Parts: sequence; C-alpha cells; structure tokens
Amino acid sequence: DLAAASLADLPAFAVDCGGDLRIGGTAGRPRRVLVAGPGSGAPLHELEVADGAVATSGVTRSAWPGPDGRPRHHLIDPATGEPAHTGVLQATALAPTALEAEVRAKAAVLAGPERAPGHVVHGGVLVFREGGPLVLAA
Repeated sequence: DLAAASLADLPAFAVDCGGDLRIGGTAGRPRRVLVAGPGSGAPLHELEVADGAVATSGVTRSAWPGPDGRPRHHLIDPATGEPAHTGVLQATALAPTALEAEVRAKAAVLAGPERAPGHVVHGGVLVFREGGPLVLAA
C-alpha cells in the first residue's frame, strides 16, 4: 500500500507483494488477475481489477508433514495453537488495500465454510475441501 501510494499519480501500476497484488493508476485501466487453484496451480478463475488489491491465503502451499504424519501449515487456530483445518483450503479476497485483502483472505480460511463468505465482502474466490469453488461477486 505504501508503494501504491507513491505510484498513484502514474497512469497505471501493479505492485506484486509476494504474490498478492495492489493495482491502480489514474487511467483506471482494468488488469486481468488469474486465481490459481490450490492443487495444480492451474487457473481457477479470472478477476478484473482497475483499482484495489487481491490477496490469496490457503493451507496447501506452505505445508509440510508434521511429526505425527498429519499435514501442518502456517495458519494457526488461535483456540488450539495448532494448524487450522476448517474446511476452507484457499481464499482469494478483493479489497481497496493490500492490507485489507490479506486480512480478509486469512480470516476467510480460518472462519470455515459457513462464515468464510462474510469475510470476502468485496468479492473473491473460496475453495472448500468438499465441493467446488465459490466465486463471490464484487
């Protein structure tokens, strides 16, 4: 968001924040953003963003086997101190800022399938352990 603020007077810009994006510029030119699926990484959905941010968080990419053989990852359930297994594999959130998009994506994963859509209020894509992806309109 700080880099985006310094680029705001340009006709168009895109800042890659470790895979998350902050897009904008005075021309208001829409950019295509492909959302990769959690398994193969093949494109799952296409978003169009002219001004705002896209962030994805999930439990499949930064994962490793634990000492008990169960998968571990970096999203921790605050109630147990253990990796969260909520039934949401991945959440991609749109938001006005990169900070908000990142927080909303992580909150959606941690919230579980029933409450996840309530965190993705600006649009995005949710991928559940069971069932297909859910595209939420902006």
